[in-house]
Amino acid sequence: MSLKGNNQFRGLPARLHQVSRRDLLSYIKAADRYHHFVRWSEEDQLYIGYCPDLYVGGVCHGVNDEQVYAELCRILRDEVAHRQEQGEALPTPTVRVTRDVELASV
Repeated sequence: MSLKGNNQFRGLPARLHQVSRRDLLSYIKAADRYHHFVRWSEEDQLYIGYCPDLYVGGVCHGVNDEQVYAELCRILRDEVAHRQEQGEALPTPTVRVTRDVELASV
């Protein structure tokens, strides 16, 4: 089943439009296990998206925090889908919001 035209999944990477709804929801749920956030960078004068469990440093950036967060979510879903399709084990989420986020974004 193709998800093209389904507004709920608009903006997903093109390759995710070709998977079943069940598989797509599986990718989204798996991606949601990882803490991800957007933070303003004074140095860069941009918002930067982070996901410390999957990436070292910033993942994406832009001038609008909501757009950066949406892009970050799309990147995470695509990364999880790719790893699952390749049969790779996903890393265990280890970042704890209350302590590790500050360290991960420095």
